[in-house]
Amino acid sequence: MGRRHKRQKKRTDTYKEAWEPRPGRKDRPTPERLLRGHWGLLDTEDAGTKHAKDFQAHPIDSLEHRGVISNEQASAGRDYEALYRAANGGGGIRDSTTLFEPKGHDNDDGNIPASRDRHELYLFLGVYRDRLLRRTCVDHLEPKVGEIGLLREALNECCRFFK
Repeated sequence: MGRRHKRQKKRTDTYKEAWEPRPGRKDRPTPERLLRGHWGLLDTEDAGTKHAKDFQAHPIDSLEHRGVISNEQASAGRDYEALYRAANGGGGIRDSTTLFEPKGHDNDDGNIPASRDRHELYLFLGVYRDRLLRRTCVDHLEPKVGEIGLLREALNECCRFFK
């Protein structure tokens, strides 16, 4: 066995070790899940440890991974989704078995500061940009090719809003 073959075998063994699940931790995907996505190992704050990330699980991550949007724009998209869910995640969530019985508190007004910020961002963005962000960030639908420029503008406006 030559040096080159040993070096290549060592690299493939190290690669396999990196993707194997570690006992007591769920930071690696199952083999079935590994086949369905585009995975990469990212460094964590702990030295020498990495976690797996699927770059196609969310359209914002996919666009960032392909270089279509910047890291700041992707962060603004995640902030938009968090604000949208906080503003709309209050009372009145319906049970999946019935359409007529709302769950939650009757006297609950939801997250008022988040609702106020969400409305202010809606006015700041306008109807079409807000709808495009909602489709991409919240509903997880990939934007059409002609909408990429407008999505970038909307994410830039979100960056200004969240600063």
